Amino acid sequence: MAATTLLSTSKSFRQLNEYGQVLTEHVGSSELSAVARAAVTKKFHDRDLAWLQEAECLVAEVTTPSLGVGYEIARAIGWSKPVLASSGQVMSGALCHDRRQ
Repeated sequence: MAATTLLSTSKSFRQLNEYGQVLTEHVGSSELSAVARAAVTKKFHDRDLAWLQEAECLVAEVTTPSLGVGYEIARAIGWSKPVLASSGQVMSGALCHDRRQ
């Protein structure tokens, strides 16, 4: 993860912590190696989906493309959970224009 993305992500986590617990704050850690970020196991998948089911909403940092984040966004939408996708760039129309209520 690029240094500027880490700084932006860390700032976002600090701000979100003012409103409630951020369950995936470790993702923004500069100490997490690229290999560790890429390691996807059933244990992590099941844990992350349990967190998502428990959450009232999903705040997704989408500056860097990620199949995992896209999957979580799709699951949250499928479960009728509100999704806020945050990016410093122009986002996909698929994220910007889904206005289901």
